[in-house]
Amino acid sequence: MTASVAVKFTSSWNLNGWYPCSKYTFSDESSSAGHDAQCAVYKAPLCYSGICETPDGVNPNVDIFVKRFRATITPEKASNVWLLQG
Repeated sequence: MTASVAVKFTSSWNLNGWYPCSKYTFSDESSSAGHDAQCAVYKAPLCYSGICETPDGVNPNVDIFVKRFRATITPEKASNVWLLQG
């Protein structure tokens, strides 16, 4: 069974803002020389209308950690690549 969900994005994304971070997500501080990536946390709804209902007493949002690497050569022609774990 496949489910398809259309999500309407607006200019008011629930993103806490991009901040410099290490390209290695789970490294100790001494092993990363620079901040080559940008990280943020996006607050996404746990349930979408018509798909499911958030139970009473449950946080209606989930935090999604995201990391990006900016294009260094011709960024205006760069494609987006999403790598999802899980």
